Amino acid sequence: MRRTRVLPVLLVLLASALAACSHGTGPGGAGSTNLVIVTLDTTRADRIGCYGAKDVATPRLDALAARGARFDNAVTVAPLTLPAHCSLFTGLLPGAHGVRDNGGFKLAPEHETLAEALKAKGFATGGFVSAFVLDHRWGIAQGFDTFFDDFGLAQQGKTQFEEIQRPGNETVDRALAWIRQVKDKRFFAWVHLYDPHAPYDPPEPFRSRYPGRPYDGEIAWTDSLVGRLVDALDQEKLSGRTAIVVIADHGESLGEHGESGHGYFVYEPVARIPLILVAPFAKVGAGAVTPVVRTIDVAPTVLDLLGVPGALPKAQGRSLVPLLAGGGTGPGDGYTESFTARFHYGWSELRSVRTARWHFIEAPREELYDLEKDPGETTNVASREPQAVESLRASLAQFEKASAPQGTATAPVEEDEDVGSAPKLTGDSWKSLPDPKDRLAVYDAMNRVRDLVKAGKDDDAIRDLQGVIAKAPEVVDAYYTLGTCYERKADYPKALEFYRKTLAMRPDHDFAMIGIADVLVRQGKIDDAVAGYEQFLKQDPGNAQILLRLAQVELSAGRLDAAKATFERTLAADPKAARAEVGLGMVALRAGDRAGARTAFTRALAIDPKARWARYGAGLVDEMDGKDAEAVAGYREELASYPGSPKALFSLGRLLMKHGDGAGAVEALKRGVAAMPQWPTGRFLLSQSLLSVGDLDGAAAEAQRALSLDSTSRFAALGHYVLANVYHQRGHDMEASAELSRGKQIEARSRKQTAATASPPPSFD
Repeated sequence: MRRTRVLPVLLVLLASALAACSHGTGPGGAGSTNLVIVTLDTTRADRIGCYGAKDVATPRLDALAARGARFDNAVTVAPLTLPAHCSLFTGLLPGAHGVRDNGGFKLAPEHETLAEALKAKGFATGGFVSAFVLDHRWGIAQGFDTFFDDFGLAQQGKTQFEEIQRPGNETVDRALAWIRQVKDKRFFAWVHLYDPHAPYDPPEPFRSRYPGRPYDGEIAWTDSLVGRLVDALDQEKLSGRTAIVVIADHGESLGEHGESGHGYFVYEPVARIPLILVAPFAKVGAGAVTPVVRTIDVAPTVLDLLGVPGALPKAQGRSLVPLLAGGGTGPGDGYTESFTARFHYGWSELRSVRTARWHFIEAPREELYDLEKDPGETTNVASREPQAVESLRASLAQFEKASAPQGTATAPVEEDEDVGSAPKLTGDSWKSLPDPKDRLAVYDAMNRVRDLVKAGKDDDAIRDLQGVIAKAPEVVDAYYTLGTCYERKADYPKALEFYRKTLAMRPDHDFAMIGIADVLVRQGKIDDAVAGYEQFLKQDPGNAQILLRLAQVELSAGRLDAAKATFERTLAADPKAARAEVGLGMVALRAGDRAGARTAFTRALAIDPKARWARYGAGLVDEMDGKDAEAVAGYREELASYPGSPKALFSLGRLLMKHGDGAGAVEALKRGVAAMPQWPTGRFLLSQSLLSVGDLDGAAAEAQRALSLDSTSRFAALGHYVLANVYHQRGHDMEASAELSRGKQIEARSRKQTAATASPPPSFD
């Protein structure tokens, strides 16, 4: 095996510095050293200059590599963001920590993380992530005093959750602001940059510099963001006492082996990752570190560098410090797995072992590649190298043994997100399943379906899904996606049919259970829906998102006591659940407790200044307290973040009309009616506002449309009064008198009923 090449004199410096660190001595020793870890999402090693890229400019990463150690054969544990990061911060293999896919899993609290270990040693800890796939609800925030996720999911609609992201410059802004606040303490900052992930859309000038190569443009843009972080550390005089690690969670396949993207295969483009380490108290030469290293080795390494070795006693990785100091040969073989084909399609998972020379992939048709002769993995030599296969399969068996679960991994669900779920795995069952290599055409077809669903082309998606099922009836995701398409088309019987077919194929498919409950809510079968949610919660009683959804259903059904209790359970499970505080505010509002409602809305806004419905709810309280100006401001603030919110539009329009702003009322109420065309009260209000500005034709038309939707409620009287006024102004007094009489009759019938506000009832729908 090739040895690490570093400058001999600098090796001595590193060794002596590490010795000092172990005793916490000196201004640059472990006793004062900070840590910054930058994770580059979806970043190929071969797109970085110091790794050989010739046509992508990455000067800041190259400069870091020149200052520190560049690992040429770093291997990720999985080509998926959440499992890779869980392994990075626990030092555990995916099977050991239990997170083997994005979305369908949550890192269990019993798994200690790097942030928890450093926090216990007095570090301030801050995490700053750029994608919802690393939101706190997936368990990755364990140990961070500050965790910046806050993706405002209510604005996103129902979409592919991996596309919910923010540009890296916003993440860097927040990270640097936090670092400046804690710079007088020891700190650990994690900065996650998602920009290289699809869809590729680099900002200028990187878009123009890489025409037709948006992925490369994203890499160059991300390089500049790393430069901003490094420059800020220099400016704050922190570089001399801050260790920096830059690592990708996984790479990206750009058509190799027929894969565009990542997650399906485990070939070199997704498995080999950049890893650069800079230690402040000693410089390592620019020569490459060539032995294979793994994602799971990073946490033990930085703990060693910071003078707290062994702080993660269950970690399965090994410290690379002896390797850097010239006293080791590397931690061992690399391991990569992908369960995407198993979880989502019913095909075999893939597991691989990587050495400096060989890459062995266990599958129904095994693969072996000689990376020294064939770095592009074009020729499978498994049949010609039986001894290598036998040796690597033995290594894989050791990884499988080490992958025995050390805890639990449960799946939270965001009410607006489609994230998939994971089946239970048994023994060697993969051997009898289809090989993913043989199902590429079906995989591509499902990717096209996702694009159609994203574009709202449900009929086209349904057609293509039926074609997928005809060719590959084992594809579980096809049935589930059909259910979601029919649900969006409001064809609830069909939606239930396909959700139930999904469960028949995979009884533990969490999201099919949830889909069934959601459809039952839409059908008005509240008791059945509640029972469905409660069935799910028996499996995962601390699932904050399901608790939130159940509480919302209970609130909409008027079950205030049950809703209040479930919102409180939600907050116990996730104190950052701002919408649960909003729910408590709505419960209090309906119960007539305006003070309690205001307090709850205030708490929600303290968690998330843009929490949906919080400013609307506060506006309702202000209006009830006679503070109309404050109420108008609250409704406008709600609309600034959620421009299409019909309830805020109707409430704003009603107040503007009350205070003589007819034009403003008409504009707001027209937008509200466009958003809720079947809500008659909104049309009654619009007809009244049109009358106030002299639009008699519009007022009459809206009043008649509203009466066609509702001819009996007390609001119907308003429609007749508007028509009476229109007829009177046109000189048709007999018709005016008849409409006036109809309005009075309706009003008399409803006079004894409890008065209700003209605004739509608060809900989350």
